[in-house]
Amino acid sequence: MKSVLLGGFILLHTMLYAQSTGLRLRAVGIDVFKNLPLMASFPKMGIMAGQERIQYSNPLALETFFQFSTRQPHHFNHIGVGYTQLNQQIASRLTQNSEGYFIKMGHEQHAQNTHFKSYAFWGYNLTLTYLKVQSQLSIRGQYFPHYQQSLPDESGLGAYLEMNGGYAFLVYGRLETRIVARAGLALSEVGSPNSSYLPGAGMRLWAYPLSPVGGITVQVFYLTKPTFK
Repeated sequence: MKSVLLGGFILLHTMLYAQSTGLRLRAVGIDVFKNLPLMASFPKMGIMAGQERIQYSNPLALETFFQFSTRQPHHFNHIGVGYTQLNQQIASRLTQNSEGYFIKMGHEQHAQNTHFKSYAFWGYNLTLTYLKVQSQLSIRGQYFPHYQQSLPDESGLGAYLEMNGGYAFLVYGRLETRIVARAGLALSEVGSPNSSYLPGAGMRLWAYPLSPVGGITVQVFYLTKPTFK
């Protein structure tokens, strides 16, 4: 709750700052897919990390964006806050329940040429995250009783810098759908082993503290005024 209130305070401060510097709110949006692992939708699927198999379940992700026009045409700034929750099971013996908060700040440029009420865009984001991991070790015994033990909670901060690009489509009235491809580097080390999913960034490609992160996501924006006439 404290993190949510802090995020709301930051957003309010940013919107007041935008008004004082001539920025104008262009759109309010949500991230629909939020870079969640597709494997979380299929319990029998998973990924291999080294010799360990990781399966995901119970995904939850919320992310809200506020995009502002700038004095420079076709250039926009945005800020977003979000919350994620995800369970992962490693090699059938270690369960990690992770939840995190993040704030995302970035800049975006839109192509000047539009076609059938659509346009290309590209930009960059800096994401700061907080992640908490609760772990439980469970070993099924054949000759001895089952062993189950809760491990100490772990938490920490992370940062993610990305480049992104995509295409936006005006689907109805002021409702805009955006398909975004992302790639960048994430820096964070939380959990034992290191959590394979970082809030606001997505799936790590490596288990090391510094790891490439990328993916494709879908966003829906509501425009404050019509973009196309």
